[in-house]
Amino acid sequence: MIAEHKLNMKLLKAEYLFDESRLIFYFKSETKVDFRELLKSLATTFKTRIELRQIGVRDETKLLGGIGCCGKEVCCAQFMASFYPVSTKMAKDQNLSLNPSKLSGVCGRLLCCLAHEHAYYASFHGKFPKIGADICVDSEKAKVLDINFLTQKLLIGHADRRKTFASLDVIKGKKDPVTGKNLWWVQEPGQPEPDLTVLTQPPLVMQPSGNKAKDGKRRDEKETPVSPQSVKNDMEGVNETEEPPIPSDSDHNTVSPENSGESWDTGDDEELVPDSDKTSVPDGSEKPKT
Repeated sequence: MIAEHKLNMKLLKAEYLFDESRLIFYFKSETKVDFRELLKSLATTFKTRIELRQIGVRDETKLLGGIGCCGKEVCCAQFMASFYPVSTKMAKDQNLSLNPSKLSGVCGRLLCCLAHEHAYYASFHGKFPKIGADICVDSEKAKVLDINFLTQKLLIGHADRRKTFASLDVIKGKKDPVTGKNLWWVQEPGQPEPDLTVLTQPPLVMQPSGNKAKDGKRRDEKETPVSPQSVKNDMEGVNETEEPPIPSDSDHNTVSPENSGESWDTGDDEELVPDSDKTSVPDGSEKPKT
């Protein structure tokens, strides 16, 4: 009959009351449907009172049933009498990944079990550190990697890449009166409180390794950009070099053989004559003996 009346609706289930005084049809549709003509046809066919109910995707799953992601029958078909709101904040409080494919149920909406378990996880709120928080273990600073409220254990990562587990029973915390920061530490029964100054110190800044490339420069150094104008000025400074000045006679005291009284080697290849073979002449000059 739905096809005969060309209605955009899908029939899900039909049920009689115990006294067969009423016949109820459940259907779903994405748009508003005018089923007045269909209602008349159904009343004429079944000779009883007809009721048409449009339901949503959650009511459809509750009506038809199904197997949830946990392997059991869906909660709405098993024991839930009514639906209550479910939000993504419940998933955040349970440290779940905000992946729609993992948080959605058979109906395509958020899992109803998030609301069932939210009260348990909310009881731990503010009593233990969050993931990524600093924690003091044996006077050493470490980080919280994961927290499992079901097993009640904390996964801690140390500076030397070690990973250890700690029970929630030995996790202690307080607020620093100066900075207002929450301080967390691990304290076994019978042991004193460790030194918490490591949690208030600023984080250490790792220095670069300083590796050098093949060109001799540090890998972490940034090259300073050189503008074309600066290159041009450098080239002009090289081309415009000053020539050395020509020295003048006044700047230097010239010495000649005449005013020095000394004999200089002029570079001519002359034969040297011994002093014994020289004779003096009246003008004071010497000439060699023949």
